[in-house]
Amino acid sequence: MFPADKSEIAKHSIHVLFGNHVDTINRVYARSIENALKHKYTFSFRSCFTNDEILERSRQEKIDVYVLVLNNIMILPASDDSESRKTIVLDLVRHLKEIPHATVIALWGWNFEDLEIEEKIRSAGADFCFPLPVDVKVLVEAVEMCLY
Repeated sequence: MFPADKSEIAKHSIHVLFGNHVDTINRVYARSIENALKHKYTFSFRSCFTNDEILERSRQEKIDVYVLVLNNIMILPASDDSESRKTIVLDLVRHLKEIPHATVIALWGWNFEDLEIEEKIRSAGADFCFPLPVDVKVLVEAVEMCLY
């Protein structure tokens, strides 16, 4: 027997992790993603603020989509050197992409002196990368494309 309407069909559950220490932004992104795609999916969202916390969650939980604001991930141990910070977060992207079926959307707002940063992020394995500020509609579209 088929359900009377599509709302009765079980929706696929999607787990999204935001790597960004500005939780207000994470909530805005989460609300936008959920509002746009709630007819297809149910979502659970988690925010992590540090590189170590993201790595730990990646080992403990099945995450479908990682949305990482690369320059807003707190690095442990702390580093003020921007080049070492970039190396650490690019290594984080590489690690996450080793997880089967994991997708990574990388956002960044670094000084644009590093003209090759987008290529470095893509080479690390990010499925999508966007400079900040990102249009929320573009982010939602990227999340949806990650789910196919």
